[in-house]
Parts: sequence; structure tokens; C-alpha cells
Amino acid sequence: METEKEWSSRWDGYWEDIGDINIHWFSISISITLIVVLTCIVARILKRVLQRDIDMYNSVDIENNPEMDIGWKRLKADVFRPPNHSLALTSLIGTGFQVIQSKYQ
Repeated sequence: METEKEWSSRWDGYWEDIGDINIHWFSISISITLIVVLTCIVARILKRVLQRDIDMYNSVDIENNPEMDIGWKRLKADVFRPPNHSLALTSLIGTGFQVIQSKYQ
């Protein structure tokens, strides 16, 4: 569709209507305060839950009861163990990310 406006001045009408921009500092401060409060609440809940779990897992005596290996203590041997085919895994992950990235660009 052809118009009489120049390409370089196509946004001029919108910018003139905006005029003076009033920044609503009160709403910004309330939003920041709300984010900080909610983050503190979530952090406190996570701290309590994780502390309870850690205390429970540390209270189990593995030396006398090896069958009581529960929770996170089961993962202690697998955390730093490399996968069986690490070269193939890294190649597939890298290729997959490139395919996904090129698809959404």
C-alpha cells in the first residue's frame, strides 16, 4: 500500500502524541518492594525446607547402617561421574541448540 509519508518520518505522529512522559516512581517503588518481600519469603521457606532435609540426611549414621543411604546421599557417587558417551552427548547438545537457534531467528 502506497502512502504519502516519507519512510524517515513515519513515527513522527506517534512521538508527538506521547508528549511529556510522567514516570510513576511510586508504582515502581511498590513493585521493587514487592519483589524484595516475595524473594525474602521464598528464600526463607527454601532455607527451612533445605535445613530440615540436610539435618535429616546428616542424622542417619551410614557407618553403622549402610542400607539407610537415603536422599541426597545416594547421589554422592554419581555427581562427578562422567556420562558413558560424553563426546556424543556434547555434539548432540551443541547441534540441537544450533538447530533451535536457527529455527527461531
